[in-house]
Amino acid sequence: MGCSEIEIDVLTGESEIIQSDIVYDCGKSLNPAIDIGQAEGAFVIGLGMMLREQVLIDESGELISNGTWEYKPPGVRDVPHQLNVEFIENDSFTKGILSSKAVGEPPLLLASTVILALRQAIGSARQDAGVQESFDITIPCTVDQIQTLCAFDSNQFYGSQEQKLAIEEEKQKAANEKPQPETAQVPPVQVPAQPPAQAPAVQIEVAPNQPQSPTNQAPPNQGNQ
Repeated sequence: MGCSEIEIDVLTGESEIIQSDIVYDCGKSLNPAIDIGQAEGAFVIGLGMMLREQVLIDESGELISNGTWEYKPPGVRDVPHQLNVEFIENDSFTKGILSSKAVGEPPLLLASTVILALRQAIGSARQDAGVQESFDITIPCTVDQIQTLCAFDSNQFYGSQEQKLAIEEEKQKAANEKPQPETAQVPPVQVPAQPPAQAPAVQIEVAPNQPQSPTNQAPPNQGNQ
């Protein structure tokens, strides 16, 4: 047995599985770690069958969902945020191999709990939208089907175009009527003009002409002795 909790976006049709709990009778588990992984995998495969994997055929009978652009297998965001698997201890089962039961495929059927939770969420959304008529869900219940069944109009959230304009006018009117804070006028500060700076005078001393050294003078003419 199992149960699931789901959230839907009534505007886009996107859904998120918050939590799923699975309780399964696998007899006497030969390897609990492997068997739990098999149960989890089977459950996620069932989610793809319930929510994503839609086969599309055109008017001529040709398959058009032959790629991942149209055929959507379950992805990471389809896995429940919290997935709990628990095995019932059944030592009284004496058939099968070493008292074990199949565990790879039966948990797939427990993905139907997601559809049941999804139906409850869509019904609640339709009540909020004021729609009381009954509705049918086809498998897989894809994003576009969820969005259509919720019967929500974006105007219910944001209002019609006239309401949007009226809200904007009210905001603009309130902004214009809001008193503006007074600002004090500060007189400009006058700074006295400073005389231009003068470069300091530089004194250069020039040395006078020095007389020639005696060694540089020619010797006087001396007569023959």
